[in-house]
Parts: sequence; structure tokens; C-alpha cells
Amino acid sequence: MNVPASPIDFDGAWKEALDTLLPDFLALLFLRVHAAIDWSHPPEFLDKELDQLSAGLGMAGLVVDKLVWVRRRAGGDLWLLVHVEVQSQRDATFAERMFAYYASRSSSTGCRPSA
Repeated sequence: MNVPASPIDFDGAWKEALDTLLPDFLALLFLRVHAAIDWSHPPEFLDKELDQLSAGLGMAGLVVDKLVWVRRRAGGDLWLLVHVEVQSQRDATFAERMFAYYASRSSSTGCRPSA
């Protein structure tokens, strides 16, 4: 009897990588954000709060991978919503999905995402 293989959880691997490598990720892709963070205060990953926020804003279908609280060098707190979209093959709807994601984040939170 052939048992179907379980799908590989690629998203889970990326979320784990963000937990471990957030400073490197931001230094590589968002240097200004990285430079503004006081890394002497460890980032706090708010997975439960993210689930509540997404449900409360009606955004359960649009996935943000991480909600992270960090301390700014200039003082005060900063919340980062991080979404990683890794494509292993061509997807004709990719640009449209990213636009819809960006637009929904802007309208539902009042914040302008950075890409």
C-alpha cells in the first residue's frame, strides 16, 4: 500500500529561520530598519498576539509570518509585521497576490507596508 507523502512545510521552516536570523534578515533586506533597532534588547516574537490581531481585523486568510516587538535606538517601541513569500516555481498570479496583500495591509491597519 502506497502512503502519500506529507507535504513539506516550507513556511514553517522560514518562520523558524526568522526566529533565529531576524537581525541578519533585516540587515540584508531592510538595512534602515535594522540600523534603527536597539539590538541590546532582544526582539520579542508575538505569535499569539499576531493570531488575535489577524482574526480581529478579518485578515485570517492573508498570512503575516511574524509580529515582532523591538526597541528603537531613538527610544520607543516598534512592531514589525514580517511576511516572507518564497516561490519555488513560476506563479502567474504572484504580482497580483502581492499587490492585494499590500493593499489589504494598508487599508486594514492604516500602516504602509515596506517591500
